[in-house]
Amino acid sequence: MLSDVRPFMTFMDVENSRSYIDDLYSSDPDKCLTSLICIKNSVIGSNRQKESVIAQGIVPRLMQLLKDKNTKSNVRLEAAVTIGSLAKGTEEHVELLINCGTISLLLEILEEGDPLLTDACLCCLRTLSQQDNGTFRTVYTLKQLQKLLSYAEPSENILRQSCVASILSSVCKSTAEQNALNSAGAAQVLAGMLGVCHTAIRIPTLTCLAAMSYQNCAVAADIANTAYKESKIPALLARLMSRDKPIDMQLEAARCLTNLHRAGAIPAHDSVVTFRTLPCLVRICQAEHAIPHRAAAADTLAYLTEVDSGLQQTTAISNQLVAALADLLNSSNPTAKQAAFRAFASLGANDEDIRKRIIETNRLMERVVEGLGDPSEGVRLAAVRCLHSLSRSVQQLRTTFQDHSVWRPLMALLTGNKNI
Repeated sequence: MLSDVRPFMTFMDVENSRSYIDDLYSSDPDKCLTSLICIKNSVIGSNRQKESVIAQGIVPRLMQLLKDKNTKSNVRLEAAVTIGSLAKGTEEHVELLINCGTISLLLEILEEGDPLLTDACLCCLRTLSQQDNGTFRTVYTLKQLQKLLSYAEPSENILRQSCVASILSSVCKSTAEQNALNSAGAAQVLAGMLGVCHTAIRIPTLTCLAAMSYQNCAVAADIANTAYKESKIPALLARLMSRDKPIDMQLEAARCLTNLHRAGAIPAHDSVVTFRTLPCLVRICQAEHAIPHRAAAADTLAYLTEVDSGLQQTTAISNQLVAALADLLNSSNPTAKQAAFRAFASLGANDEDIRKRIIETNRLMERVVEGLGDPSEGVRLAAVRCLHSLSRSVQQLRTTFQDHSVWRPLMALLTGNKNI
């Protein structure tokens, strides 16, 4: 009986845990359920326990229990939850689960329509998709995408909508996947999800829209023209950049609009770009915000202004932006430095006056020279990009660059000789 469940001993002690492992293979559903609950409790929050469970070959049995429609529903549910917990382990644990066909099995079970199993499987799929760094990419069919989107309809609960948005944003990494999602009708569903006043739904929805529209002109155009309750998606995104919204939400909405603009769906002179997106990003770059948020804003700003001289000029005169970006270079955070260098590179790409302002910023050139020798490859590349942008000024090449002996770190970077 479940009331007789004893404290679960560590799986590292095989002798003490043997009975629980044996019970997992029992034909008695109560014994099997008791074993599953003990295993589930043991692996929560412990990668060592996950490793031990996986090493003892229990995963195939968990999948067998989950797949068998003749097994009691509470046993299948506990198996799904346990697999979901294992999916929160290391990259090796995720690789094993994916290679065992876990994702295909979870998608199959969604077709059954069991409410509790559906929730557990969606949560498990979300965990696997978020842990998957692209090495084990799973390709979803059109039918599977449509099934997932059906769980994001307004009538569904918050958990399901949040899971679907997270799953879809994680799997949308290529042009083919962007097009497949668009063909499945994702834009319309996601537009509706933007209207749900819940952060757990809106933020992953924004992430998904940003991923779908990145460098994809056709999909971006469809998204920009999709409406929900008579408001097109760009207008919905603009509202989510208001100061009263969470910073993460503002950033993701700004990233969506940035990607839509760069994909040609929204022109640079559109008010949603010049009067909403750009000011939002500039504001979040300021020192009163946390470094990770400032870095994300600077990186998005770099992409937004990279090719349009009008946006570069408007951004450069924005309140204290150059000083705020220079301050980011003082951070010990490599991502922040990289973002600041990229932003400077974009701002100085076309205008001599802007380049002069950037170069004359206190200790900026020293920071660039230091960046060329930074331990982080990303920072070094961003510093080179910044230097390349600033070097378009012949006057600065003859003066400032010569004064700071920029050639030394450049030669060291090119040759790999740090002693130059």
